[in-house]
Amino acid sequence: MRLEKIKLSGFKSFVDPTTVHLTSNLIGIVGPNGCGKSNIIDAVRWVMGESSAKHLRGGHMADVIFNGSATRQPVSHASVELFFDNNEGVLGGAYAQYSTISVKRQLNREGQSVYFLNNLRCRRRDITDIFLGTGLGARSYAIIEQGTISRMVESKPEELREHIEEAAGISKYKERRHETEIRMRHTRENLERLNDIQSEVEKQLKRLKSQAKKAESFKQLKKEERQCRVELLALRWQGYHAEVCGYEDKIQDVAETHNSLSVQQIELKATIATKQDLLGSHRELSSQEQERYYQSVAQVDQLSQKIDHATQNNERLQLEIIRLRSQQQKIAIEIAADQQQLLKCTDDISAAKSDYQVAAEKELTLSRRAQEALSKQQQWQAEWETFSDRYSKAKGQIEIQQSQIIQFERQHTQTQNQLEQLQRERTELSDTTIQLEIETLGQAIDEISLKRAEFHQQLEQQVQEISQCRQHVKSSRDELNLLHAQEHALNGKVESLSLLQQHSMGKKNKNLVHWLQSNALSNEQRLAEMIEVESGWELAAEMVLTRCLDAIYVDDLGPYIESLEHLKDETLTLFTRTVKTNYQSKHQLPLLIDKIQAPSGVSVFLEGIYCADTLRVAYEHVKNLAGHESIITPKGIWIGAGWLKLTQSNTPQSGVLQREKELRSLKQERSSLASELIEKEQSVSSFENRLKYAEEQRELFQQKDKVIAEDLTVKSAEFSANSARLEQQSRRLEQVLRDIAAMELQLAELDLAIKHSGEAKMQAVQMMTGLEKEKYALDRQKNIRQEGWQEASHHAANAKQMLLELQGQIESLQNAQHLIQKQIDRLSDISKQDNERLNEFETKYQQSIEPLSHDKTALADVASKKKQLQVAVQNMTEQLQQMEAAIHEHVIALDQRNQQLDGFKEALNKHRLLQEESKIRQKTVDEQLTELNTTVENVIAACSEDAEEHSWRRKLDDLVSAIEKLGAINLTAIDELNSEQQRLDFLNAQHADLTAALDKLDQAIDKIDQETQVCFKATFDAINLGLQSKFEKLFEGGQAYLELTEGDVLEAGVNIVAQPPGKKTRSIHLLSGGEKALTAVALVFSFFDLNPAPFCMLDEVDAPLDDTNVERFSKLVEEMSENVQLMFISHNKVTMEIAKQLTGVTMMESGVSRMVAVDIDEAIDLAES
Repeated sequence: MRLEKIKLSGFKSFVDPTTVHLTSNLIGIVGPNGCGKSNIIDAVRWVMGESSAKHLRGGHMADVIFNGSATRQPVSHASVELFFDNNEGVLGGAYAQYSTISVKRQLNREGQSVYFLNNLRCRRRDITDIFLGTGLGARSYAIIEQGTISRMVESKPEELREHIEEAAGISKYKERRHETEIRMRHTRENLERLNDIQSEVEKQLKRLKSQAKKAESFKQLKKEERQCRVELLALRWQGYHAEVCGYEDKIQDVAETHNSLSVQQIELKATIATKQDLLGSHRELSSQEQERYYQSVAQVDQLSQKIDHATQNNERLQLEIIRLRSQQQKIAIEIAADQQQLLKCTDDISAAKSDYQVAAEKELTLSRRAQEALSKQQQWQAEWETFSDRYSKAKGQIEIQQSQIIQFERQHTQTQNQLEQLQRERTELSDTTIQLEIETLGQAIDEISLKRAEFHQQLEQQVQEISQCRQHVKSSRDELNLLHAQEHALNGKVESLSLLQQHSMGKKNKNLVHWLQSNALSNEQRLAEMIEVESGWELAAEMVLTRCLDAIYVDDLGPYIESLEHLKDETLTLFTRTVKTNYQSKHQLPLLIDKIQAPSGVSVFLEGIYCADTLRVAYEHVKNLAGHESIITPKGIWIGAGWLKLTQSNTPQSGVLQREKELRSLKQERSSLASELIEKEQSVSSFENRLKYAEEQRELFQQKDKVIAEDLTVKSAEFSANSARLEQQSRRLEQVLRDIAAMELQLAELDLAIKHSGEAKMQAVQMMTGLEKEKYALDRQKNIRQEGWQEASHHAANAKQMLLELQGQIESLQNAQHLIQKQIDRLSDISKQDNERLNEFETKYQQSIEPLSHDKTALADVASKKKQLQVAVQNMTEQLQQMEAAIHEHVIALDQRNQQLDGFKEALNKHRLLQEESKIRQKTVDEQLTELNTTVENVIAACSEDAEEHSWRRKLDDLVSAIEKLGAINLTAIDELNSEQQRLDFLNAQHADLTAALDKLDQAIDKIDQETQVCFKATFDAINLGLQSKFEKLFEGGQAYLELTEGDVLEAGVNIVAQPPGKKTRSIHLLSGGEKALTAVALVFSFFDLNPAPFCMLDEVDAPLDDTNVERFSKLVEEMSENVQLMFISHNKVTMEIAKQLTGVTMMESGVSRMVAVDIDEAIDLAES
């Protein structure tokens, strides 16, 4: 298999579609540096699947896409396609049938990379797989990049092993082994998951078997229960049918008895009705007699009640009179006793108040004493706290000073030892021999250096002068250009504003201009050009003066009166300078005229106009204005008494004052800018002259400096050698002297610190002695003051308690006094009320005696009449009772018949209800049996003759109890059991298959390892022989060989040992660049001897070689080209001579590579002919 051609498009510098034809086995690619030769090898590496931009000499993968040139635009994608001749069927399998195989890769700027194999889209992996074992690949030994030939032999042992595996053709087996191990790892993970699932399914099966057994029992019991229920329903139907027949017989018997009693009931009702009519007439007569009798009884009762009431009332009045007289006597006694008690309370209150006054004075005195004792106690506590703080500080100070003394003494000893050592070193370094040797050279160098320094200073001044002049010239020219641009912009702005201002003030009105010229007023300034307004009030001034901003000032109006009559349809305002006003402000607001500087004539238009900062302020003051006065704001809002004016206009006539102000500013700026332009032009000219002179002086100083520098170099070389040691010695001596001074100073400081710490310690000890005495005194004082404070506090508390008791006693007596007084007042009121009631009761008693005797006489007459009527009523009542007794007997008989009828009727209804209930139950049973798809007859026929309902009910209860004992039932357990059993069988089969597959894979890996080991060892030995042979050819002697880094052939790395003639190096890194390159060539060609790749590409491999080695290299390449298609890039003519086909790469167009090919054999034939 050989490479026929390479198609490139948009790849790096090959922007146009380019085809590189490879018709020979030895092709040389030549061209100048930077023309794009190496891009061809990068293209081959890229299309073989290279994914690292670094190995393609780029920062990002998108860098392989043509990025444009001076004349070309960038392209959007890159494409490279390789065409292989496969007539010999080197690529087997599915591609053996193809005589030509194309491999293509495309990349766009979005980073999307696409691969094609024979124009069919594929994966990068597919490209890599088809070349496994052939020696080809993105980073195989068949493609040697520029400058990387020596890296082949400097590779890590693992990387060198990969090249040998590729040469041995076992890389594809290793890749497959890796894939097999990954699959085995996944299979083992699946097997572990399968084992977990199996154990889970087995647990599930065990549980389902138990549930299925219970489900079977449940189904059997439910079947028996259903049959029992059906038979029980049939037995109940039989019972209900018998009840219906029995109730039918009972209903017929009760109905016959009920009809007989109904006839007797009708007869009794007729008899009772006749007797009741007769009884009614007797009752009317009896009622009339009774009415008269009841009237007499009522009169007797009325008179008796009246007499009783009068008698009882008199008795009650007599008793009340007696009670009231007795109560008045008791109240008089109680009032006398309360008055005595009231006098006693008054005396007790006076005595208690006197005692309270004495106790209060005593309590105040004792409280003051207790407070004084407490103050003394608190004062002692404050003194104690202050003392404790001082005591702790003094004690701590002693400990601190003692610790510092120990530390300082330790530091003093260490420092003393270091000082002695440094003094010894100072004595050694004080030798001045080197100094004397250098001084002579130093003086000579100083004289030359001083002279050169003067020249350098002068030269530096000239360079700085040149730099500054150039900078000044550049900056001045830039500033000059900027000033010209500013001047141009200002002129344009002034012209536009002036034109707009002239139009606003009527200077463009031809009729008005003609009139002004004829009256010699055309050059006079307008009002807007003469006034100045305080900043912020331009709008307000323009609002007020809007109609006269184009006014012209004149000395007198007289000369213009006649000519003004001929000026029609034009607006003109004239002012005289003689008009003056002395308008005084009448309000707190400022006047608008105070904010405007203008000739006096304009003041007449501004009289009475005030200023306010805001409309709100203006509105608050407007009510105080006169009719001719008004207020205006900075925004131009004009308000007066009963009116407001607001104008917002963007017409050219608006903003006249602001434009005039801006025009003045711009003209002033333009004037200053013109002066600045003149100065800047003069400055540029001056700097240019200085620059020319400075450059001439610089050339002169540089020539003189060159002569002095040569002399200084000679002297400096001698001085540097001698001063190096002196400088080092001086630095060390200086350091030692500094250290000695620091040590001596540190020792002095330590001595002083030890002394100060000792003195501070003694002071602290003396302070502690005084503080101990002070502590003893404070302890004694504490006991005395505490006892005094406790005693005073106790007496003060007792006095306060006594005072509180007296205060409570006084309040209790005052309350009692108040209650007694209220009791006396209440009793007096009661006595007065009782006296009034006593008089009233005595009067009533005298008035009731006479009516009582008259009522007793009337009662005797009415009682006699009552007795006569009572006898007549009794006779009538006896007759009625006899008649009612007869009717009652008949009613009793009727009630008996009614009760009997009700009983039979109730029994009849009851039997009918029971019969209907039995029919409903019988029908319900019929419906239930119909729902169960059976009939009563069938069930009864199947039942035994001795079947009874109660025994069947017990049987059903037993079945229900048995079902309940089973508990919760999974009715789907049987189906689930079958399903899980099938699943377990499937899992067991899978487990067996996976286990068998793993065993087979383990056997396959062992076989691959054995074959790989044998193949690698054979290849390793063969490459060693080839390497030794080619190494001897290239070096004409010496030896080179490969060695394993460890004993395990499958895992060991590979090192290369190369020893050119006369050298015994053990490391390849000790060889020169040329030796490394030749060793790498020998190694690579050894690979090709064993497993020749379809082609080999060498990029400037001969660059580090001399002519002799190039000749040896060329001979070896020629020999290799007999079996392998070789392409090389070279600048060496010797190497170019061996090429059978020379392909040139040119870059006539900047940034774009093109191909030029020459067949050497054809060229020689053409030359000979």
